[in-house]
This record gives sequence, C-alpha cells and structure tokens, in this order.
Amino acid sequence: MALREQARVTDVARVGDEVRVTFDGSDGSESLLFSHVVLATGHDWPEDPDHDPGVFVSPWTGLMEAALPATSVGILGTSLSGIDAAMAVACQHGRFDEDAGGALTFHPDPDASDLRLTLMSRQGLLPEADFWCPIPYRPLQHMSEAALDSEVAQGSDGLLDRLWARFVAEMAAADPAYTEAIGLAHLTPEGFAEAYFAPRLAADPFDWAKSNLAQVERNTAARRVVEWRYAILRMHEPMETMVAHLTETDRERFDALKRVFIDNYAAVPPQSIHRLLALHRAGVLDIFALGEAYNLERKAGETEVQAESGERRRFAIFIDARGQRSLGIADLPFPSLRAALGTEEGPVPMNDHFAIAGQQGRLFLPAAPYLLSRLPFVQGITASHDLGEAVAEAILAGEP
Repeated sequence: MALREQARVTDVARVGDEVRVTFDGSDGSESLLFSHVVLATGHDWPEDPDHDPGVFVSPWTGLMEAALPATSVGILGTSLSGIDAAMAVACQHGRFDEDAGGALTFHPDPDASDLRLTLMSRQGLLPEADFWCPIPYRPLQHMSEAALDSEVAQGSDGLLDRLWARFVAEMAAADPAYTEAIGLAHLTPEGFAEAYFAPRLAADPFDWAKSNLAQVERNTAARRVVEWRYAILRMHEPMETMVAHLTETDRERFDALKRVFIDNYAAVPPQSIHRLLALHRAGVLDIFALGEAYNLERKAGETEVQAESGERRRFAIFIDARGQRSLGIADLPFPSLRAALGTEEGPVPMNDHFAIAGQQGRLFLPAAPYLLSRLPFVQGITASHDLGEAVAEAILAGEP
C-alpha cells in the first residue's frame, strides 16, 4: 500500500487495460498506472477566488476559523448547515445558558448589540425536530424489495404513478387517520407535497418550531411513534433506488415528492431547535422567505438580497449554506476522462456498481456530488459504506 499526501490529481485516463492517474505532489508531477481506480471525491465545495471577507461561499470555506464582527449576517439555507453557520457566528458573541427546568437562553455579549442573524430560503421554513422511532426499521408492507423489482420489470413508462399508488397504500396501512385527514387517496405526488407543507407555510416559523419541538419531546418521553412520519422515513431509501429507472418527465415530477422525503429525514436534533428559539427570543435571529425568484447582489461591501415579494435586505456578512449541489460530466476535473465520455452535458453515466460507462469496469465514481441525479438522498457514513461495498464487489467479481 502506498500513500501520496498533499497530491492534487490533474488527470485520469484509460491506457489499454489500465488507468493512468497523473498528479502534482511535493516533488513535482507524477503519474502511475493502476488496474482499477476509484474516484471517491466526496463533497465539492465552491472556490472563493475573490477572498471577500464579507462573503463565505460555503460554511466550510473558513467560516469556522473566522473572527466575525457582531453585525448583520445573512445565511442562505435553513437546513442543518445553515443552523451550524448561525451557531458558529452566535457563539462568538454570546453564550447559551440552561436553567434547572431545561429552558435555554441566549445571552449576547455586552458589545454584541448589533448582532442580527437571518436564515433565508425560498419557503422560509425551519426544519422540524428529529422524531422518535424504532430502529431497526419495521418492514414495509407495500414497498418491499420484491414489490419494487416487480414495478421496475414493467418498464419506466408509468413507473412513478405505480410507485405513488404503493406510497398511498403504505401510508394508509401505517396511519389511516392521517391518510384520511389529508385526503391522500385523491392527491398526486405534487398535490401531496403542497398539502404536506401547507400548515407550516401558514404559520409563523418560530411558532411552528416551538409547537413541533414540544410534540417531539412528549412523544420521545412516551416512546410514541407518529406513524405517518415513520412511514415516510422508511420509504425514502426504497424510493431512492427507483429514481434511476424513471423517465425524464417523471424525474421532474418526483422533485415535489423528493422535497417531502428530504424534509422528513433531514429533521434536526431537538437541541438545535432549542438554540434557534433561544436566539429568536433574544432578538438575534429571524427568517426571510425569498420565494422562487430572488436576487443576490454585492454592493459597496454588503450583500443585498431581494425577495420575490420585492422586499430587500442588506447584510455585512453573507454565508451560502445551501449544501452540496449535483455535479455532472462538465464538472469532472480530469480532461482525458471528460473527452472519453464524448460530451460535456448531463450526469456521468455509470452502472449500479458505479462503474463509469465505457471504461470496462476500470473506473468507478462512488462520489456523492456525482450521484445526486440518480440517488438524491445519498449522504452519511452508512451510504459511504454501501457505496464502497458495491464497488469492492464489482472489482472482486471482475465485472465490466
């Protein structure tokens, strides 16, 4: 086994039955030949060519080490990454205290009276608190592996509608009261997404967060399962395996249902909600709903954000915390590999073992940013284990 540290790979190219990897290291440029190459590139955060001290292009580009003033801070993204960014700034300028009853209070420093944090997203929703449920998961009744294989065998045409019928049946079996109350039997995937988010959109986000947190904590203490939430959680991984089989039209339709799944499994630790509420009570944090058509512009050392409604806000510090974007062929940093794929458009073509098409099983790409178009929920340590296992099995089996 050999390890090359502080090496930047500049090209990857097939050479007969082998793969040449070229990289720049501390001793200059070098290239080596391998029988197989696994491009496990992980997250790809945007570059910051301007090095503007008032702009952070991701939470992971210097924010955690930066000493920021107590000023107006705009954070694009309300998921856990956005919450982490808010906490990174807030904890520089105050402290959280917990009383004997467990209530959390944020105390700004005496010189931090100008600190204002704003979390921004299209809908202006906060994530919900992580709910209690049994692990390992209970088996699904209508979305078993065999059932999904049967649906795939019938072809891609109409597949989303057939999967939706199974989704509805699974929800009805798990929580008939919720299914009836929301009218799920009469909804499309798009209509369900609207109905799912409607109550939260109609409420103040902090009022909703407070109510949801109280419910989650009661349920956790009583070990009570909210069955419809648990059913959605258990279905998101089986549904993810179906995305690669959908037609292009159905993939676009699936986006609405994808938002529901992501909202459900990306619930955040209750303590994170406690902290957000404490910041809001202290007058430090608010939410800004941007709508679908919003605009960002850097002006005179500040970032101006204009929402679809026309409302404008200006921030001395701006943090983009939207998370990982989907990458495709054009984003591959290896010119020979891009040329071998023959196009600069679309996702990188690969098989179920993540072997890149046309590379005779020599090149594998189990890298989350390049998989999001076919595995929209891929994340975390367990997913990394599954990806690595699939690649290892293919290499050992000598699959093309």
